[in-house]
Amino acid sequence: MRSTFFVDTLYGWLVNGSNIYKTNNGGDDWILQSSISDQELWDIFFIDQNAGWAVGNNGAIIKTTNGGVTFLDDKNEVNIPQYFSLSQNYPNPFNPNTYIKYQIPELRFVTLKVYDILGNEVATLVNEVKHAGSYEVEFDGTRLTSGIYFYRIISGSYSDTKKLVLLK
Repeated sequence: MRSTFFVDTLYGWLVNGSNIYKTNNGGDDWILQSSISDQELWDIFFIDQNAGWAVGNNGAIIKTTNGGVTFLDDKNEVNIPQYFSLSQNYPNPFNPNTYIKYQIPELRFVTLKVYDILGNEVATLVNEVKHAGSYEVEFDGTRLTSGIYFYRIISGSYSDTKKLVLLK
């Protein structure tokens, strides 16, 4: 199946079978682009001269961010963190909700807890095995009084602690 898409009068792309072609002169010449798809492609769409997607049989979705010079398989592209990290909560100070982001590079048991200034645990936000990835958790401080609190992540030998401020 053939499909074409032009972002303007000069730049366009064409899918034919599993091949993707590009023109930069309104279709007078077509250049074969690289494609990692072994599936038949049936449609293509670009939002500008660089970013676009092609879709095809068996759920194939491929994308490009460089005008079609290279395409990546969306299903196989996973942004796996390379290291552990715990981000500063936002907003901070907060009232009554705040968000905490963290990332883990491998399958691990993760605990993320909130403590008051005296070191008493006031909330457990995460206490489970997590796959490698980036996560965000919401903390609701509605039942707490204004003050300084700390949140701590522990995953294997990694641990980190950060301060958060609740202002009511």
